[in-house]
Amino acid sequence: MSKGYQMKNLTRAKGFYAIPPSQGISAMLAALHHNQTHLFIGLDGNNRNISRWQVETDSLQKLTAYFTASSPVEIDADFQVKDDFGTVCTCNLVQVSEIPLTENSAIDRDKLVQRFIRQEPSVLIAPRNETEEKIAQIWKQVLNIPFLSIEDNFFELGGHSLVATQVISRIRETYGIETSLRDLFQAPTIAQFSQLIEVNNSQLSSASSLIQPIERTEDLPLSFAQSRLWFIDQYEGANALYNISQGLRLEGKLNIEALEKAVNALIVRHETLRTCFSSSEGEPIQIILPELTLAIGVTDLGELSLEEQDLQVQHLLTQESHKPFDLKNPPLLRVSLFRLGETTHILVLTIHHIIADGWSMGVLNRELSHLYQAACQGVSPSLPALPIQYADFAQWQRNWLQGDVLESQLSYWKQQLAGSLPVLKLPTDHPRPAIQTHNGANIFVELSQDLTQVLKALSQQEGVLPYL
Repeated sequence: MSKGYQMKNLTRAKGFYAIPPSQGISAMLAALHHNQTHLFIGLDGNNRNISRWQVETDSLQKLTAYFTASSPVEIDADFQVKDDFGTVCTCNLVQVSEIPLTENSAIDRDKLVQRFIRQEPSVLIAPRNETEEKIAQIWKQVLNIPFLSIEDNFFELGGHSLVATQVISRIRETYGIETSLRDLFQAPTIAQFSQLIEVNNSQLSSASSLIQPIERTEDLPLSFAQSRLWFIDQYEGANALYNISQGLRLEGKLNIEALEKAVNALIVRHETLRTCFSSSEGEPIQIILPELTLAIGVTDLGELSLEEQDLQVQHLLTQESHKPFDLKNPPLLRVSLFRLGETTHILVLTIHHIIADGWSMGVLNRELSHLYQAACQGVSPSLPALPIQYADFAQWQRNWLQGDVLESQLSYWKQQLAGSLPVLKLPTDHPRPAIQTHNGANIFVELSQDLTQVLKALSQQEGVLPYL
């Protein structure tokens, strides 16, 4: 608005209203909601001075927020926000590995658009039946994208093995059948995968039943993934190789008593957090404790300078992550808190991989946040009850993977591993030792966008994942 139009009467005659800049921004956001086909410059659309500036804004009808997180986050596809005028706007939340920056450390919006925004195709083929509709909803949820076509390739949309595992799990819950990563590679589009479910249902490994809660009166078996980690622990002895450790920086006034209460509520909620491992007649079993209380150790670093704090925090994080667990002695979870100042803390969670994985950490973080808020407010948490626990899944997996299903899996891998297998010889700077020591370091290399696209294309051509 030009300064010559600041006179109130003249301004209104022209169809405008004098509003503060903050309200102007809110009004602009209100216009960018999904259901609006046009954007009017101004507030009085009936005024001829305004209506003549009616413009098409199809390319602006998507409000998207990009964010980073230390672990994958499950997002509500129908997340909505409301502006100062009460207008509800659907907002697409997209998790990215990093926010691209310019040389001046500002957000590089052009690069962000090029790398992460999925443009709506000119011809979008919508789901044609109930099966395709259900699969489309699953893909939207796990890939965090607002729209897709039934001809889109799952891996070209950004899918990788961890996300594919979620798809397979949700297909199992929806249809009660067991699919595999190989099925998704062979049928990477919604149209193809729905045919795999409907037409070739007899060729899929039918799950013996959906996962059901089991009694805790007998010895509880380990899942196959847990058995592998238990065997390694027995063979190599306790070490920190399979520790999962993360540090969360907390800004603001912290209620340590409420935080400790939230941690212990999390332990009550998830049996796996109060589980240890032993053996019975030579077979590993998991033992679930009826209760377990964890105290949070607090280290005060408030007297140190900022530089000294950074060095000490790094030292303590390394020390904590290198401390092994004894699988026979619970807990297999440690929680530490570093106090940097009155309103700055670092919360450190260290957990053994036998009771959690990378995806689990995201679930624990979200639920811990919810439980902490409830503890601070003195109200009961509203998290839904868990229908099953991990021990129920382990028993179901053992019941399912036997007989014809087990024979089919073994036959496949015997065929794949038959004959003389090539030895992977990477150009390392030191010869590979006879006994693995795990000594080494991390080196971070950033690949250009062009090279990344070439690698993705090569991976799709070879039917493999670039994700390791």
